Amino acid sequence: MKKKRRKNKRDKELEELKQLYEKNIEVIRELRKLIEEDRKRAEEDRKKIENLTKAISDLNGIWSDYTEKIILDGFENAAKEYGLEIIRPVVKPSSVKTKDGDNYEIDGLAVGRDFVIIIETKTTVRENSLKQLEKNINRFLEFYPEYRNYKLYGAIAGIKISEDIKNLAEKKGFFVIEHKDGKDVKILNSKNFKPKDFSEKDN
Repeated sequence: MKKKRRKNKRDKELEELKQLYEKNIEVIRELRKLIEEDRKRAEEDRKKIENLTKAISDLNGIWSDYTEKIILDGFENAAKEYGLEIIRPVVKPSSVKTKDGDNYEIDGLAVGRDFVIIIETKTTVRENSLKQLEKNINRFLEFYPEYRNYKLYGAIAGIKISEDIKNLAEKKGFFVIEHKDGKDVKILNSKNFKPKDFSEKDN
């Protein structure tokens, strides 16, 4: 009788263990399913983020190209209103200049009778935009020696230019060009502004 009771107890324990094991197996299956779903969602989210990042990058590129085109197209009239005579169409150089394996590219170039203006365009002009313009000016004659006898000016252009950046650009001797709120391109410098001639190294 005792053996039978022990056997029944053992069978009961085994059954309980079996049920517990089956429950654990089910829990493990559910966990694996959740982990796999999370992994798939994470992969989908990663792809969405990649696609969104690419779309934003493409949009920024399109917006930057638009800003550049509008400003370069409108600069000749803006210069005329300001009192500068541009004798050639204001253009973006057709290709990157290369010298000794070194690349050089500027956003725009305006040519007058005795001067050239290097134009740096940005959607939003910041202090590092001015530094980039300075860098381009300093290397310009290395790649465009045909303008060695011209006065060399710099112009910073954009859609959004703060008063502080405008003042800093003027202090450095740059023309400041703005295309604001979809209106005409304007040179913001005052009429008595004297641009710095960067061809004069001691200036």
